[in-house]
Amino acid sequence: MIRPTRRRTPRFAALALFALASAAHAQTEGVLPVGDPVHRFLERQQTRGHLREAHLSHQPLSAYAARALLDSLAADSAAVAALAPADRRLLARLRGETPGPGAALARRYVPFVYRNGQDLLRAEGDGYGLVLTPLAYLQAGRASQSTDGVAGEGLTVWRNTRGARAAGHLGRLDRTFFFFETRIEENQRVEPAADNALVGARIGERYFRDGRTYDYWVATGLVGVKTRFVEARLGRDRARWGAARGPLLVSGFPTTFDQLQLRTRVWRVEYVNVFSALADPTQPRDSLTNQIRARYGVFHRLALDLPGRVQVGLSESAILAPTPEDRGPEFYLAYLNPIIFYRALDFEWGSPANMLIALDAQWVPVGGVQLYGQLMLDEFRAGDLFSGDGSYTNKWGGLLGLHLADVAVPGLEVRAEYARIRPYTYSSVDPERAYVHFLGTMGHPYGPNAEGLTVWADYRPTDRLTASVEGTLLRRGRNDGAVNYGSDPLVPYTTGVPNESGTFVGQGIRQTETRLDARVGYELLPGLVAEAITRWAHTTDAADPALNRDYVSALAGLRWGLPYQSARF
Repeated sequence: MIRPTRRRTPRFAALALFALASAAHAQTEGVLPVGDPVHRFLERQQTRGHLREAHLSHQPLSAYAARALLDSLAADSAAVAALAPADRRLLARLRGETPGPGAALARRYVPFVYRNGQDLLRAEGDGYGLVLTPLAYLQAGRASQSTDGVAGEGLTVWRNTRGARAAGHLGRLDRTFFFFETRIEENQRVEPAADNALVGARIGERYFRDGRTYDYWVATGLVGVKTRFVEARLGRDRARWGAARGPLLVSGFPTTFDQLQLRTRVWRVEYVNVFSALADPTQPRDSLTNQIRARYGVFHRLALDLPGRVQVGLSESAILAPTPEDRGPEFYLAYLNPIIFYRALDFEWGSPANMLIALDAQWVPVGGVQLYGQLMLDEFRAGDLFSGDGSYTNKWGGLLGLHLADVAVPGLEVRAEYARIRPYTYSSVDPERAYVHFLGTMGHPYGPNAEGLTVWADYRPTDRLTASVEGTLLRRGRNDGAVNYGSDPLVPYTTGVPNESGTFVGQGIRQTETRLDARVGYELLPGLVAEAITRWAHTTDAADPALNRDYVSALAGLRWGLPYQSARF
């Protein structure tokens, strides 16, 4: 039992803090959000050389899989001894051995909260567990922006996200059991004009009130069953596959989507299938229901853990759409086969599906250093690919990354990723089969016809204090409205192509973007983070001076059970 602190605090101050209490930093039930601190803690430990056989490349993990990995780390006495003091304390918190910050104080005034030191409200018994927590993402500040060197008026920027989360399980965790996760978030936000297109691409169906205020919902909900070897989920969530923060095939960039997910883990192998419905707002809505049309996606990835701290992964995906006659989707029953090769099926059926394949690998040569990379092919025509003439059908992307964890300074990790994506990648002969959900690409956040470098530095000097910096240098070519230079995956890659050969990354109207995002956060209560953020961006456009933009903003915020999210990643 957690003993209350003896420190005297005015009752009204304690209740004010309790009013801002949040979900536990370490979720004990349900499914983690993509990119949350638990995922990043596990990734950092794997780069340190621990968790050698863990498969962390299929996010999000369930809370139960994450707990098993944390227990595995804690059972390794050499690994625990090598942890930085802040990480050692954080590991104890994530496993529920010590309470989160402020939990004992909150219980002093409201005895039924934080009974386990982690979850705000929790009920549990023989064979069941249930948690209920509020969610919030609150930010406000000022932005100074200019267009083509001419300063404009200052703008108040803000984000107001409120919601709730419920999660739980039925059955004993050492046997087959059922689990669920549901989150609902209502959002309004105002961003600088330079970020409107970027924000709009990743948030799904929304209203744009007053010409500048986004108003939208995000719904996450799924049910699942977990056995010794298989975990199945049915519902609506995000997904991100691979060691990179910006993978080429399944990046987690767009909003939640409907999916049936199967995860199979045997020996050193993990195999994941996703059968999904993706939104296509570019097509006319259903004439009877006014519902947004759907495109359909199937994805699978085979990951293998090899000796020498090497992991490799092979992925395939196919995007299908309703037929032009509107007689139903191109979704043959064969696509539901979890162990079939989509590319071979494509040839056998003569399917018009948009097919993509990817190969990735990650390697930890020494503790604290991880190298990783990914190669993705959107279309494979050997004659064009190896001819060297730059055919427009050479639709591929490549990524190289480096992750350093605690190499020079305990608690400091640095990650750098370079990505290069050819023109017309993610597009198809028909926009209905574009590799897109709503208006956001399922692949890399840079999009096609672009290359760039992003560097992250994350520092945790204590288990409550965090700081991060994210910087991006990006070069891309955009379409000019009449000619398709391959920057918009919703434009068919066979229309308006300027040249069938000689295409190159950055063709079209040249744009460059430099972006910096920095934050400092302090955890007041379990999962409640107060933070200060500053953002700077500089964009140039070779043809339109109105797109030469600069802005800098400073914000203060509170996050309540939700991970930090930069503009692009």
